[in-house]
Amino acid sequence: MFLQLFASFLISGQDISLPETVKGEPSVFIPITAVTKGEIVQFVPLDAGLSVFPSNLLTDRKTTVVVASKPGKYRVLAYTAIDNKPSSPAITTLVVGNPGPDPLPPNPVPPTPPGPMPPNPVPPTPPDQQFNEAVQSMYGGLQEQDKSASVKKLISIYSFALKEVDNPNYKTQGDLFATVKTFSNRNLQSGKIDSIREMCADKSDAEIGTDSNTSLTPEVRTKIKANFNKILTALGGINVQ
Repeated sequence: MFLQLFASFLISGQDISLPETVKGEPSVFIPITAVTKGEIVQFVPLDAGLSVFPSNLLTDRKTTVVVASKPGKYRVLAYTAIDNKPSSPAITTLVVGNPGPDPLPPNPVPPTPPGPMPPNPVPPTPPDQQFNEAVQSMYGGLQEQDKSASVKKLISIYSFALKEVDNPNYKTQGDLFATVKTFSNRNLQSGKIDSIREMCADKSDAEIGTDSNTSLTPEVRTKIKANFNKILTALGGINVQ
């Protein structure tokens, strides 16, 4: 798989899981519990309007309590660490109240034609923007003192990989990633910003595929470059000092 191809710098984290959805009512405390072997779980709200109770004030360090004043759907990200190794993130969707339209009554009266659209309707959050926000939230929760330097090195690795995609000497994905692996080993120490590297690997697994024997046709090279550019955009959005 792609994670194995980048094995030296895209390292798997420990397991953690959340319910796919959690339901509750507005202005009511709603508990969220993670399933993990880690002793302490950090919870990060990804959408505005959701308040998370400080975890250090709760007895159960794998559970948090959240509250939202308005109906809607809110995402919460969680991660932990086992033996000082950070986990990959888990995300749950909190459904507060009834954010969808009310069901029509029996024999409904024909609806009134809609009025004009507002001048600037808010579009849904694109998947790539969700990925960018998740990467930035994960970076904010990392406790590594040199995390900013590690992110810069990871950016240099993906930049190198992006340039190598068009190298005609590579015939398969395995050929390309073997060179990138060697470059990675020289530039970024194993164990650094593992959770961010895992998120990037998962995105590549989903968009590129996991077969190292895949031929590097022009279409495949274009797909790989698009994926690397998305990851570089997410990493570049991190506010490193």
